[in-house]
Amino acid sequence: MCSPSLKCPSDHFKQKLNSDFGKYSELPPSLARIPNKLKRLAMKVSVLVLLVIAFASQNVQAAQQYSIGFLNKTGHDLDRVELYYGDNKAAGPCGLVKGGQKKEGYITSPIPAEAEVRWVDDEQHPHAVKIKLEGTMPNGFDGTVFVVINNDSTVQTKLIASDDSAAIIELRKGLRPEDEYLLGFVNKTGHDLDDVAVYYNGKRAGSGKNLLARVRVVYSDRLALPIPSEVEVRWNEEGKAHSVKAKFDGVVPDGYARGTIYFVIRTNDVIEVKPVKWGDHQKASSLVK
Repeated sequence: MCSPSLKCPSDHFKQKLNSDFGKYSELPPSLARIPNKLKRLAMKVSVLVLLVIAFASQNVQAAQQYSIGFLNKTGHDLDRVELYYGDNKAAGPCGLVKGGQKKEGYITSPIPAEAEVRWVDDEQHPHAVKIKLEGTMPNGFDGTVFVVINNDSTVQTKLIASDDSAAIIELRKGLRPEDEYLLGFVNKTGHDLDDVAVYYNGKRAGSGKNLLARVRVVYSDRLALPIPSEVEVRWNEEGKAHSVKAKFDGVVPDGYARGTIYFVIRTNDVIEVKPVKWGDHQKASSLVK
């Protein structure tokens, strides 16, 4: 009778074992003079070894692999985001911008009953929150254990299978404002441009920083600012400062969002404003050729 914690060898294995035992039950002639007592001992040892191999092959499973994901829903940037299993670091450290997501894997460490999430907020205050993990991961799970840090400093875990794209979209809902857009700067002057920036009503709104001629295009951070009727584009070219007014009125639709406003900078201070919705890759690529 086998122990309940172990699987008994299958009937197929038993048949194979009997076959192999019969095959090797006769010793070579050179060993025929070994006393019968030793022969019987050798046979018992051989059977024991085969049984151990059988039990091991049926009860040892490969280590489960999974990823760990961090999701920032705090509304501000985070630094040194880490996950600890006891005293051992399982993932991190990493920085997470507002609404940012990072993933690490594959991880093979067994899921503990409890883990600790640590991070530093935008005011340099350290945080450490315990989370329960016991029973969260089913056998054979293939995917990501997401650690979601909320704006009230609570932490949630969410398991999402690798092929569940709908769950990823649902998890990311509300991470970014719906009225966001980007500024894109396209260099068609043939020269390197330094400190390229756009000003809304005299205030710096977005910057592409330095725009090399060979790079052709750079982007600002995401913006959610109201669209003005006119902006000012400034840059330095070959040691000379440039400043050009560009009209948005009649070019960029009211309430424009979920797209990029491109500034195509040409020679002789000519600037073209081209709004392109995200996902229109053909139109965007045609601007930077």
